[in-house]
Amino acid sequence: MLARRILHYQRSTRILSFVPQHARFHDSRVARGPNDAILEMLRREKDQEERAPNANNYKILAFSNAINVISQLQQPIKSGDDQVLEMKGIGIGIKNRINTYFIQKSLASSENSVERENALKKRAILDLQRVPGIGAVKAKALVEGGCTGLASLIASEEFHSLLSAQQIIGLKYMEHLEKPASRDQVESVLNLCKANLSSRYEIIPVGEYRRGLSESSTIEMLVLHPDHVHVPLPNVPPPFSGDDFDDFLRSSDTPATKRPRKKASLTKKDRQNSRLHSEVVPVLQQRGVLLEKIAETHHNWTGVVRIPSTGSASGPMVQPGEYRRITLHLVPAKSRAAALVYFTGDEGLHKHLRDQATPLAMYLDEFGLWKWKPQDVVELPISEALNNPDRLGDGGFWSLVKTESEEDIFTHIGVPFVEPTMRNFNFISAKPKPKKKRYSTSLR
Repeated sequence: MLARRILHYQRSTRILSFVPQHARFHDSRVARGPNDAILEMLRREKDQEERAPNANNYKILAFSNAINVISQLQQPIKSGDDQVLEMKGIGIGIKNRINTYFIQKSLASSENSVERENALKKRAILDLQRVPGIGAVKAKALVEGGCTGLASLIASEEFHSLLSAQQIIGLKYMEHLEKPASRDQVESVLNLCKANLSSRYEIIPVGEYRRGLSESSTIEMLVLHPDHVHVPLPNVPPPFSGDDFDDFLRSSDTPATKRPRKKASLTKKDRQNSRLHSEVVPVLQQRGVLLEKIAETHHNWTGVVRIPSTGSASGPMVQPGEYRRITLHLVPAKSRAAALVYFTGDEGLHKHLRDQATPLAMYLDEFGLWKWKPQDVVELPISEALNNPDRLGDGGFWSLVKTESEEDIFTHIGVPFVEPTMRNFNFISAKPKPKKKRYSTSLR
């Protein structure tokens, strides 16, 4: 009996001693991706968001999309600025988290003062880019000048002297402008604008609000007036011309989709001839609705808006408290349908529509859907034009296609209509994100 027990013990020991070795052998053979640590961090933050009392479904979807994309990458990600993240449509929020992860990792593993100093500089550069208007170049210049981060920037008048007027405004309202606007806040600003402007103005909230999101990074309002009728012509080259033909067909940033450069500043005459700058903005500023300006073009104004207190109906009655970023877009009445498509977004849908319009010799911007009309050339079927672009010649003009509704635009381009609340393409596919402020931690 004793011998059997000893033999059983010895066999058990041999078996038990083999199990962990086998387990270790098995683990070593499990395929591990090059970005497992990043994926673990993203899954952890996704879980935290899911457990939050007011969980943001779009954040959760963004995390899920990033986890799915990154898990398929065969190359290691080295920073949140990695080009592959841009190509795969990863948003700025995820990139910032990845940058923060690498900075913390560098600080924890730094073996000498130089490595630690570089890690601290990267953290300061990322921190400073939280300020609206401060990009990577300015942040790096501030850090090289001795600024150690946001707290250092706020406390130092010396660093303030290095900022532009717009950057000073961004610093002043940073904590407010970082926060998204709720749907209730967008609606309260909309009602306040309507209460203080002529009833002849039509004001429509667009952007993330119109796409049905619970929060908007910027309050965007489309402004129309029946007397504002001039439709600007596209300032882009004709399609199918010369050496640009292949680029026009294949590139997502073709000559026909590049936006013209905006004027650096508006002249006095520009302001006088613009209802946005001569009527809308001055009235809303006088009533205390709009505060400081961040940027402006002939047709757009971006700045700080005061969120009205409950029950407030006019500008002077608005009490100090919450502020958000707002952009007003003034477009001609004829451009209503195109502007709704353009400013509702998202960029994934924009790119899809541009790609479909290009082979049709069409171009879509915020002012309309345009068709290129060649002059003094033989009219060709589109199939022959694509195969023989030189026969089209260079003469011609952009003609505005009549569109009474958003549905008309989709129909002309040959794309099934997409309801505004379904236009969140970037959360369900790896399409390019809207062009937002880029964050960089590079010291070069």
